[in-house]
Amino acid sequence: MRPSASPGLKAGLVLAALALVVWGPGVQGAKAARGDIFRAIEDGDLEWAQAIVGADRGAVRRPDGRGETPLHWAAQMGRLRIAAFLVKRGAKVSTRNKYRQQPIHMAVWSPKVLVFLIKMGADPNARDIDRLTPLHWAAWLGRTLSVKLLLRHGARTGLKDAEGRTPLDLARQNGHQRVVKLIEAHRARRPAPAGRQRPRP
Repeated sequence: MRPSASPGLKAGLVLAALALVVWGPGVQGAKAARGDIFRAIEDGDLEWAQAIVGADRGAVRRPDGRGETPLHWAAQMGRLRIAAFLVKRGAKVSTRNKYRQQPIHMAVWSPKVLVFLIKMGADPNARDIDRLTPLHWAAWLGRTLSVKLLLRHGARTGLKDAEGRTPLDLARQNGHQRVVKLIEAHRARRPAPAGRQRPRP
């Protein structure tokens, strides 16, 4: 499929697999020795994350080797409490990774984090390096609830990616019929712009 060839989409697929990563033996010892906030996020260990940030305030925004910040990780893995803590301690909801993805792009996997980020000011129409919005991602992946939430919070259905595709195009391309119906229904409910209204006979 064409989207899988773009760097941004490849990055998303890698992130989608993070929850399945096995870190190997000696995790408890590594915790104490490394103070790795990304491990703390993967484990969903809020207290550990708080301890790391308490000792190193810069850990809140410092990216990993792939350019992902702790908030990107928390969004991808659905760690709402950790995401809220990171934002409270200075993490920016508009921060971007090397593919220009914001945490809201990752949050399509976690509706609760998605809503939280929007309430904290994240842009539901933010674009990544391939001009994909969170709605493009949610539609492409078939994340029905995330599509509903994005539409409810102002996501635009007519925006096109770098190859000229709308979220509806990607949903159709991947056979996500529930998402197709959602977007079509949303578009049908929206009133036509004044200049495009059909004249009365």
